[in-house]
Amino acid sequence: MNGYMGKILIVDLSSQKVTEKETDEAVMRQYLGGCGFGAKLLFEYTTAETEPLSPENPLIFATGPLTGTNLFNRS
Repeated sequence: MNGYMGKILIVDLSSQKVTEKETDEAVMRQYLGGCGFGAKLLFEYTTAETEPLSPENPLIFATGPLTGTNLFNRS
């Protein structure tokens, strides 16, 4: 699927560890867009008991497949 790089970068600031995780194209199609995929990641990495300001709560930056394209330029 063009527009996605097929990877997630996980940065743990507490342990200073960086991990790359491969993503499945079917998952990217199911949760199309940055908001949908970000919500999926939030659901995957947290529970109902996760405190909002705790180190276990992830900060997620997710872009959609059209980010960086000329689709919305009207010049």
